Amino acid sequence: MRSVALLVALLGGGLLASAQGTFQVYLDSVGYGYAGQGVGVQEVDDGYLVFAQQVASDGTFRTHTVIHKVDLDGQWLWENDPQYGIDQHYNFGIIDPLPELSADTTVAAVTGFGYSYSDTVSLYWLNLAGDTLRTKRLYHLQQSDSGYCGVRASVRLGQGGFVLAGFESRSAIDTSVSQVLLLRTTNLGDTLWSKVFGQLGREEDVFAIAEYLNEGFLLAGYSLNATGTDRCMLIRTDSLGNQIWRRQFGNRGYFAGSVVATQDGNIVTASDYADTGGGPSYANLIKWSPGGVPIWDKKFRYGSDAAMMDLDELPDGSLIGTGRWGGAAFVRKFTSDGDSIWDRQVFFMGGFHDLPDIEPTSDGGFIAVGSGSQYFVGAPHPAMNTIIVVKMDSFGCVVPGCQLTGLIEIMLGLQDALHAYPNPSSGLFTLALALPQELETTGALRLRVFDALGRTVVDRSLGNAYEQSIPLDLSGKPPGVYNAHITDERRMLTGVTLVKE
Repeated sequence: MRSVALLVALLGGGLLASAQGTFQVYLDSVGYGYAGQGVGVQEVDDGYLVFAQQVASDGTFRTHTVIHKVDLDGQWLWENDPQYGIDQHYNFGIIDPLPELSADTTVAAVTGFGYSYSDTVSLYWLNLAGDTLRTKRLYHLQQSDSGYCGVRASVRLGQGGFVLAGFESRSAIDTSVSQVLLLRTTNLGDTLWSKVFGQLGREEDVFAIAEYLNEGFLLAGYSLNATGTDRCMLIRTDSLGNQIWRRQFGNRGYFAGSVVATQDGNIVTASDYADTGGGPSYANLIKWSPGGVPIWDKKFRYGSDAAMMDLDELPDGSLIGTGRWGGAAFVRKFTSDGDSIWDRQVFFMGGFHDLPDIEPTSDGGFIAVGSGSQYFVGAPHPAMNTIIVVKMDSFGCVVPGCQLTGLIEIMLGLQDALHAYPNPSSGLFTLALALPQELETTGALRLRVFDALGRTVVDRSLGNAYEQSIPLDLSGKPPGVYNAHITDERRMLTGVTLVKE
């Protein structure tokens, strides 16, 4: 595990603000060798609970639902693997799958699946130590049904109870045919109704759900047809789960990962858009009217496997979202009109990355979880997926002050590429830079150093060497905290916080 615990955060205008903790870590599977993927995160008083799908450590290779706890500095405190069943695999869902967190209990929707297609959908009540308090089975397909089902997303309703969404297939022979599964429960998990619907002959699945106008639901996912076009799916239902309308979009894209009911009564979907099947794609935001008419359509981040994954609306109407692009994950903040405010690229390990959940935090920042593949030099388990957690400040910075560089695009995950010593120091520092050789940069590297008020104290060219020792003299500057950043012409690459005594 690696961690960067930082001392300050900067507000726009350069004023010193109350500290916003930041860190980036990857958990357990780097050192212990059991593949995992973070799928959800929730803040608690003294840290964060990270919910993950993870290969069991008991030699069975079953997938378990594992809860990790990290503190406010990103230190890994514990993991809890309840091992709910001997012959079953379990997972939490795909995108932001956790419907509720109270003072001492969290509720998670869980899918159980085995080798006989005897699938179950359940709710689990867990305490904040990750222990199971009780369970409630909501849906079950017997072996004789010769099918399978799963829950992908869930939401706690304002009037009480839960709605869970996913898929059901009644054919174990033709697994390309499935329909939308929708379940409504009470607070205690008693099923009020269930719906299975969709367009026959298609493979349909729901990745995200939102309550809409206190009288119905929004579902986002995909619907694959024979022609392979307009494969992303948005459905609006009434309060009983009856479809009001559906929209197909995205051309040959297929991943509608999130849907948001906005404060102005409209709808925003986060998805992909592709011109050709299997080729490059765009990350895509679309705003829809209550009647399903597009208001605006914004595409960005064109490249290999580009897509939006999670999206949340903030109190001021702006949007925070995550996505993937060319093997990296990204975090981007948008205006209410879908225009980019800033963009942070997450690139931990040189492999494939995703961040299926991002949440605002009580200190004004954000925390995101997902996975990265261990492709870095010297990886103990090459190509294995590892849980990653990134805590950012309100500007998406892990090293405070990254927004002062004037660059919208910031790389997160290269903090091990820059070290300072001695630190603290009376003013004379040495920065040791060691960027990955496979990293692509644009133009010469630069060193930029800012004080705690956001003023530039150093700005100089470093040439093109990825590995170098950089002397830095701050002896003429007042004591305090400084933030050093290494950039190229296009983006911030890495940084470190300096303390001058």
